[in-house]
Amino acid sequence: MKYAESYTVYRKVYGGKYTKIATAKGTSFTDTGYPKNTFCRYAVIANYNGSRSYFKSSSYIVNVGPVTVSGIKAASTGLKVSWTKVSGASGYVIYRKTNSSSTWTKVGKVSSSVSSYTDKTAAAGKKYTYTIRAYRTYKGTNYNGTYDAAGRSFTLLATPELSTVTKSSSSLTVKWKAVSGAAAYYVYRKDLTVGGSYKYLTKVSGTSYTDKSVSKSDVYMYTVKAACSGGRSYYESGITGTINGGVVLKSATGNRSGVTVTWNKMTGASGYYVYRKIAGETSYTKIATVTTTSYLDINARAGKKNTYTVAAYYIQSGKTVVGNYSSEGISCTYNDSVRLEAAAVLNRVGWTLKAAYNYMRDLTYVDEPSGWAAYEYAHYGLTHSDADCYCKAAGFCWMARELGYKAYVVSGYVPLRAGGLGVHGWVEIYVNGTMYLCDPEFESEYPSRSGYMINYGDSGTWQYQNYSRMSDY
Repeated sequence: MKYAESYTVYRKVYGGKYTKIATAKGTSFTDTGYPKNTFCRYAVIANYNGSRSYFKSSSYIVNVGPVTVSGIKAASTGLKVSWTKVSGASGYVIYRKTNSSSTWTKVGKVSSSVSSYTDKTAAAGKKYTYTIRAYRTYKGTNYNGTYDAAGRSFTLLATPELSTVTKSSSSLTVKWKAVSGAAAYYVYRKDLTVGGSYKYLTKVSGTSYTDKSVSKSDVYMYTVKAACSGGRSYYESGITGTINGGVVLKSATGNRSGVTVTWNKMTGASGYYVYRKIAGETSYTKIATVTTTSYLDINARAGKKNTYTVAAYYIQSGKTVVGNYSSEGISCTYNDSVRLEAAAVLNRVGWTLKAAYNYMRDLTYVDEPSGWAAYEYAHYGLTHSDADCYCKAAGFCWMARELGYKAYVVSGYVPLRAGGLGVHGWVEIYVNGTMYLCDPEFESEYPSRSGYMINYGDSGTWQYQNYSRMSDY
């Protein structure tokens, strides 16, 4: 400024007030005492013969400190870069370079509310260097801050692929495949029986580790991270192992409804898978998922040896982990008399659901005593040539169970031709997870209509009312 003898320089830190910081003779000033990690604004006043010029703020904003990269770590989808926030920043731009490049490449831009960024384009086996530049938007213009030219580096290693967990009488050995560039491996374990998160066990240079600090009754999950100087890998969700750790089976007892299997509770288990194999079968089939310590198998095969086993399962980080089970299992030869009667009828008419339905439908209708249990109705329907609606329904239900379907006798009311409502029995049956109705007596009364695999409320069927499932006993 013409005639100016000196200039007074003022600085305002973001969010604060202007403060005098220097008096300069020339028309420039280098601020060496600026505060770190914030934005500043400057103003200058000209001084002449005791007079001062108007106080005018600078029209630009300056970042006076580089952003500090506080950490880099392997994530499930790449590399997660974190930094220390800069006061007054409007956002941050993330830059990256590799060993093969000397120039920075922009890989991301985030708002000021964020202090981390996951670089999903980072590839395993490469070393990356990151730096962050803060910017502030003022009157539509972005003003960039300085940045750390050296940056911070990290080598992303491939995630170790877990292979097996083998057991001995007192230890578990976990194995994994070698990772290119890895100098060591960190082994982690969590006890699914107790619960909780992964805990660090040890650092090894090879691709296996034998864990001798295990309980014979607990189920463990292991995972591994690869490491090198200045780098790490992410980790798989885990692989499980146990020395014993299987569910202890207590009993398998036949009754009118089927076979009830019981077992001891496994601490920490989310639930249990129940498996069964019938005499002549070589492998188990999963028949149920429960959260209790017992299961009633209404589809146990009559006159056959039914063998059961149970495995506990654990839900960890959204993944279902299944524990050991007894290959020997626990057995029950199911000799319930009514189920044997159902099997005998199926032997005559054919082992299909429709054949069983048609047989019960075609029995001559006759009123039977009321107040019987479902199995008593089934016994009569399976051993006589005449039956009422309850006997027909129960007989079909027992044959459906012998065929492997979940079926239940239902008692309720239906409209009578003469008016009003009358008591009636039918069957609810599940096929591929969907419930249907089977009503042999309905089709007996209305031969032109179907009572097989219908639904509540279907047109042309009875309007079933005030109904509930009958007890098998």
